[in-house]
Amino acid sequence: MPRTAMTLGRAAPQRLFALPGVYRPQADTRLLAAALAHEELGPDAEVMEIGTGTGALALRAAGRGARVTAVDISWSAVLAARVNAFRRRLPMRVLHGDFASRTRGQRFDMVLVNPPYVPAPRTGLPSHGAERAWDAGPTGRDVIDRICARAPALLRPGGVLLMVHSGLCGPWTTVDRLARAGLSAQVTARAFVPWGPVLRSRRTWLAEPGTRARERGMGRTGDHPCLPLTAPPATPTPLTTPGDALRSPPRAAALDGWRWTRRVRCWSRGRWRSCWRTVRSPVPTASWSPCAPAAAAAPTPGATPATAPGPPDDRDRTGRTRGELSGAVVRALRTGRPPTASARAALEADPWGEDLQLALYLLYELHYRGFEGVDDEREWDPDLLRLRQALETRVLHALRTELREAPRTVEDAFAPLLVEPVDLTGSLSHRLEQEGELWQLREYATLRSLYHLKEADPHAWVIPRLSGRAKAGMVAVEYDEFGAGRAADIHARLFADLMADLGLNPAYGRYVEQAPAPLLATVNLMSHFGLHRALRGALVGHFACLEVTSSPGSRRLARAMRRCGAGAAAERFYDEHVEADAVHEQIVRREVIGGLLADEPDLEADVAFGCAATVLLEERLAAHIGAAWDQGRSALRAPLPDAVATVT
Repeated sequence: MPRTAMTLGRAAPQRLFALPGVYRPQADTRLLAAALAHEELGPDAEVMEIGTGTGALALRAAGRGARVTAVDISWSAVLAARVNAFRRRLPMRVLHGDFASRTRGQRFDMVLVNPPYVPAPRTGLPSHGAERAWDAGPTGRDVIDRICARAPALLRPGGVLLMVHSGLCGPWTTVDRLARAGLSAQVTARAFVPWGPVLRSRRTWLAEPGTRARERGMGRTGDHPCLPLTAPPATPTPLTTPGDALRSPPRAAALDGWRWTRRVRCWSRGRWRSCWRTVRSPVPTASWSPCAPAAAAAPTPGATPATAPGPPDDRDRTGRTRGELSGAVVRALRTGRPPTASARAALEADPWGEDLQLALYLLYELHYRGFEGVDDEREWDPDLLRLRQALETRVLHALRTELREAPRTVEDAFAPLLVEPVDLTGSLSHRLEQEGELWQLREYATLRSLYHLKEADPHAWVIPRLSGRAKAGMVAVEYDEFGAGRAADIHARLFADLMADLGLNPAYGRYVEQAPAPLLATVNLMSHFGLHRALRGALVGHFACLEVTSSPGSRRLARAMRRCGAGAAAERFYDEHVEADAVHEQIVRREVIGGLLADEPDLEADVAFGCAATVLLEERLAAHIGAAWDQGRSALRAPLPDAVATVT
């Protein structure tokens, strides 16, 4: 099939023909074309372009061998696209009319859309004139929302939607609507371009208070530049309830595919434009099985060292690494070279599996105390950050999929947590209080040590991202967590004393090797939220959830420690949390959350999400521990040796 080189809006061997009133290729067209260039198109791929205009994007797809259908409501655009296809001798079907009616019953491997998205003072869409190519109602979303609703019916399994629109229209609103429609979506490319004459002529209207497009972000310049990322598997197909396969033990997950995304940041003058892709792609069911557990080592009681232990050896059979991803991270840390894990491994990995969670934990640890023998400069190594972002995106997508029906308001999210349940079945603290044995208390402390030995550290990252009441309240709580100025009362130090009372090694990071994936997931969650400014609302929700639920649970655990004779330090840690966290709960709810939402009310859904994610992963961990104990076996990857007494 002949192929003709062409450029969009630049000098080319054969320029695109356009009649008056037909939208000519501009910066948004080039941004979408760049995204298209990264997509795989087979010779039999079916592609549709909605609102084709001159046919610039449709011609690119046809030039790569795809079978292309282009649709436009303008006869002038239809004629221009047909002429351009004829001049380039590219087969392309160009239809006149509404995309929904002209393609009813058809599905495509790829749908390309550069819709009208310019906010306009008048309601409704224009019926004629050149403005049909850009005007889209007061919010700029009249066409975008319709496409989001129709996208599932247009895509084949594995199909990709590429759409571009202005940041004024709320890109994350689009992502959310596509997710609610059952698809997986992510912003993957952005460009900063000057305002055109249409937006410049509406500057006064856009700046008026109450203008909905203005409320969506007029004048915002975006976040700090981000590295390229790889996106997660798509959501389960409508044949199953979303997330059910991910919750089914053992980890034999029926995933429905993966997608590639790439993110770039271009700087100029003007406004943000955003482009993302959406994928559904069924793949065969894959089974997950953990590596063999590591051999237990006898604890060595003593002082906590100042540095964390080095990364584990690359020995998959011993369980010290747990698969391709964790093995690649360990090798990268030990050799100083880039990680060798393939992008496909990150995309196909079980988000809650041993391999991915250990890899994330090791990458996050670079931002805490690091590893002995690993250069501190690796904390910001671009290759490691790129891998971490791919894994984070995989996990965050899985969380949002499972929590699609979770509450979106703070009141609804926290209401169940503010009332002590009558039935405490499934509560680990209740089980330990009523019938827990010393070996179970030791296992529980071992599991919790991965967080409590750096208690409050990940939440401190949110402080510079807050202001006013929220910042003052957060600092007050963190001040208590860090001992109120007394090193001996730092909560992490109190927990180390608890571990010593139980005959455990209080060294930082000592029990990573024994930690199962459900435990690693709870620790990784707070690191994930803490390291991303965009997730500051989720981190506040996570912190509030811990403080709200801590006091009752700590009371039950303190009684369990006394009943089993765990020791004075073990009792003191939980006694301290009973009183302190009861006060912290009020501060966090009234000052931190209240202050944050007073300053940034649009973060309420993020706060609720952080709370729901915390509850989900804590319940999953409790189920894992309870199931193991019900069977009379250890909840750790390797049982603990008998306690070793210490003499002081």
